[in-house]
Amino acid sequence: MVKPCVGCSVHILMNDRVTLKLEVGQVVYIPGAADIRNSTDNSETETAKAMSKEDKILAYIGENGSVSMQKVVEICNYKSRTGARKLIDKMMKAGLIQKVGERNNTLYKIIK
Repeated sequence: MVKPCVGCSVHILMNDRVTLKLEVGQVVYIPGAADIRNSTDNSETETAKAMSKEDKILAYIGENGSVSMQKVVEICNYKSRTGARKLIDKMMKAGLIQKVGERNNTLYKIIK
């Protein structure tokens, strides 16, 4: 027996099988279904979440040689440059990084 869904092209059969006919871009939430979109190895993202903001910045500088203020905003998910500026100032006072350049050409590097 088929029960038509009003306003959509979904048909639910009595044996709990669902047939979906969707347009491109439509999303259907199915309670209890496994989310396999991000089923790859999540150990790297878990490590990134566990790292402090200072560690994230130091790791980025280690890989790329330097970091800009805008990149600090992106890496640490700040909504404005104010939080990133405070973090950079804190790291400079702690002797972890140094400022190189001025104004739009400012970069921050690890002190060797």
